[in-house]
Amino acid sequence: MELHRCRFVDYMPSGIVALAFSPQTYTPSSRSQTLNSNGTSLVAQSDPKDDPTFKIQRKRSLPAPSSVSYLACVRENSDIEIYNPRPPAATSRGFFLEKTIPGGPSASTECIVWTHQIQLTPYPDPSDPADPNGVSSMALDDDDDDDRTAAQAEARRKEEEARMAGVPPRLFSAGLDGLIHEWDMNTLRPKTTVESNGGSVWCMAVNHIHTRLAVGCEDGCIRIFNVADGSLVYLRSFWRQEGRILSIAWDHTGRYVYSGSSDSSVRRFDTHSGLCIDRFTVGSTVANRLALKPKRGSKMDLGSDGEEEPTTSVPKRGGGGRTLEQTIVWTIAALADGTVVSGDSRGIVSFWNGKTGELRQSQKAHAADILCMASNAAGNVVFTAGVDRQIVQFKYTVLSHSTGPALSGPSVMTSDQPHLKRWIMTAQKRYHSHDVRALALLEGRPVDSLVSGGVDTQLTISQPASEFPIVSHIRLPPFPLQPLISVSRGARAVMCRYLDRVKVWKVGTGIPPVIPLSDLADGTRIKLGHKHRLWFEIAPKVSSHLTASAISDNGNWVALADLESVKLFKIDTTSGKPRIRKVKPEGYATPLLPEGVGATAILFTPDSGRMVVAGCDATVVVTDLREDSVEVVKRFRFHCGDDHDEDDGVKRSSRGRKRWESVCSLAVSSDGQWLASGDKANRIYIYNLDALKLHATIPRYPTPHTSVTFHPVSPTLIVTLHSNEVFLFDVETTERASVLSASTDSVPQCRLTDWSREYSHRLPRRLISKTEPARGVVVPPGRNDTLILWASSWMCTVDLKRPPMATRRTATTFRTPSGGTKRKSTTQEQPDLATPSKPSNDTAATPKLFGTAVPKTHAETNGTIVIEDSDDDEVAPEEEEDTEAVGNDGATTAGEDSKSQKQRKKKTPRPRGKVNGFTVHRYEDEDDVDSPLKFIERFAPIMGIGFIAGADEDGSVSMVAVERPVLEVVKKLPASFYRHKYGT
Repeated sequence: MELHRCRFVDYMPSGIVALAFSPQTYTPSSRSQTLNSNGTSLVAQSDPKDDPTFKIQRKRSLPAPSSVSYLACVRENSDIEIYNPRPPAATSRGFFLEKTIPGGPSASTECIVWTHQIQLTPYPDPSDPADPNGVSSMALDDDDDDDRTAAQAEARRKEEEARMAGVPPRLFSAGLDGLIHEWDMNTLRPKTTVESNGGSVWCMAVNHIHTRLAVGCEDGCIRIFNVADGSLVYLRSFWRQEGRILSIAWDHTGRYVYSGSSDSSVRRFDTHSGLCIDRFTVGSTVANRLALKPKRGSKMDLGSDGEEEPTTSVPKRGGGGRTLEQTIVWTIAALADGTVVSGDSRGIVSFWNGKTGELRQSQKAHAADILCMASNAAGNVVFTAGVDRQIVQFKYTVLSHSTGPALSGPSVMTSDQPHLKRWIMTAQKRYHSHDVRALALLEGRPVDSLVSGGVDTQLTISQPASEFPIVSHIRLPPFPLQPLISVSRGARAVMCRYLDRVKVWKVGTGIPPVIPLSDLADGTRIKLGHKHRLWFEIAPKVSSHLTASAISDNGNWVALADLESVKLFKIDTTSGKPRIRKVKPEGYATPLLPEGVGATAILFTPDSGRMVVAGCDATVVVTDLREDSVEVVKRFRFHCGDDHDEDDGVKRSSRGRKRWESVCSLAVSSDGQWLASGDKANRIYIYNLDALKLHATIPRYPTPHTSVTFHPVSPTLIVTLHSNEVFLFDVETTERASVLSASTDSVPQCRLTDWSREYSHRLPRRLISKTEPARGVVVPPGRNDTLILWASSWMCTVDLKRPPMATRRTATTFRTPSGGTKRKSTTQEQPDLATPSKPSNDTAATPKLFGTAVPKTHAETNGTIVIEDSDDDEVAPEEEEDTEAVGNDGATTAGEDSKSQKQRKKKTPRPRGKVNGFTVHRYEDEDDVDSPLKFIERFAPIMGIGFIAGADEDGSVSMVAVERPVLEVVKKLPASFYRHKYGT
């Protein structure tokens, strides 16, 4: 079988602009950790006795957390990604991408903030309409009932505040369009939108009781919005200053607001009067400093017309006339003890007394601009980062007189104090290749993470943050969890979805070798005969970024969707050149979806006769495709929260009622009989498309699923979880669910296959401990007992005919009766199973690609012939367009030299142990391990995997792996910071 390595897809991931963790005050009432706008659970665990994997869940499920937090990540293209940092199960990893709010063609988001009000605020003093404590319509009015005692009022207050803690946090964003949005986490659309009344918004901050939102605008004004009790209402503006406001922070009392701007100053505003009552001046910058070239329209682009603002000439004292320019205060933070910390364009971190404006301390911590900052809740640790790519940690440290280092800046020690407290730069790390634009800190186990992101598009997580810099870090891939790649088998085409368009390429063909493929040695490379070519491109008018796309198996249909519409195109290839015709609304016998409703997932059946659409309203629509029309044959609404389907008589009791949640996964069997759909609440339904009715469900797991796939030759549904566990369900064999189950009461559940019942809960540690979850699974044609799991940085083949346990050779040393020693080599099964309570990190190796650290192991190709196809005319020797052929007996080394072969043969002794009194020396190498799991870590980063028809019309099938080389992405990034060093 041929494997085409396609590297011609020019997808460009977007950089990170802002990061924000939600407050750790949200306490959902159930075990769910998935965000929902109505405050209900998304992964409500069913009765474990009804689940055939009850023993698995009882061992691996974590107790319900006391609080739940979420991470919001804003990309340069205005997409907002929502991550759940807490692992839902002991074997799972955190930071699961739950939702992506798509941006728009003209949107530009610069800042984001979460609010979560958990306190009932008192009514303000009538003489002070700008009371920073805010107004709460939920405030208790004790005057309504004169007989109410103080104890009753306090009990009611506590009950109401407990209810408020169970309401999910609210998400706000703002940007250069001057609009402030509150987002609905279900519809992924703005719930409320207001004008800033001051032009572009550069920064936002919320007070500590989450009732007031301060916004820094282009016109130099700070504007206050009321966000108490679910509102978003403009209140007032503060005194206007010159220049835009680039950073903002509230103090812990809510009485003052601090702002940083481009005029070398930090200002303190009184929220009662709205006046500036203090100004802290930072030093100026010599004009011949590092010349940065900011992106037009970005925060670093200071001029309104795209040019940098003119500098202020200040003659040097004593002559010389050097030109100085204003310092930009990019970031600011107010700590719990009243200290104000600022980071500016000089690379200096300054610590101020927030009440008096006294500069307590300053330190040159960075070689260029400081763009972002994060601090802990106690206010004794501060992290800074910026253009020089370094993350620097400061700690508030106690130093003695005798041992303390000589530091510049005023002291905070008095004459009667024996010790001195100073801010000390304690550590620094460099994880990124370009500017770091955002930092976020989440304290407390089990997360305890410092998250950073910037121009290099990678989200980096350092854990545990409390032990910085002795931390392990994980790089999340910049590609969406749902693949952007669609493959048309019959048309031999690959389609990639971009923000506002799709491109379709015809895959090239390899030069047929003289020797039959079956006789070629493993790793043989074949040159590319005909290169790929761009077949066609579709760029429709969209209101938001594209959310779903699909191409039919015969290449005659292409469907695209955004949040507000679904567009279907007919591709006519009879004349050789593709002719694209959009199916107009009158071509639909009945409307596909309600007006203004888009789709989150689209799929065509293998015979290209039907299209399945998962609408943004969670409706699953099945349509028949005809030459000139589209007919809706069925609508399934089981993901919508309805008690029963509109046509079927399947009903649920009130105890099993579901709520609305968007569909994220679709799969259809090869014969077109079965359809599976999964949503963000981890509910997976299986439908019979012949009878057009709901057939069964599968048990719900605490770990979110990442993909659903049908086996090509058997009625088996393959489900992969975020923990890299794989479960196989026999669709045709069902069992009745218990009445107490949280799933549909009267709908049966599919049974696990024998292999899955035996081994799914005890897969090898190397698979379970992968830091990146599997994104999909495919079954190679002709090898029906083999699964190929794939992620962005790895692939793994699983042999279903054998247990997932390695067979290792063990050398045992024992004493002979004569007093000598003798060695005996035996072969035994080593389960090497993952311990649920102790998941490990697979990040020991140094080479890094998108997503995770890639171990320095040999490449494995698993019985395929590799044809490399890219757009580069000149490629590196290891990337030449040729083919690697490997045998059908499994994965072997391809393209290695003799030295690496010898290194791989070398045995590495493992620690000694004793078995029945004998000393055991265990050796482990690839030849000694006979495992049904084979890892392939050569093809990375992977965007998608599929199968296409062979070049010859003989029924053969080729495999396609779409890659996005790291170097191609780096070439398109802006230049990173460089400082010349002497002698280089």
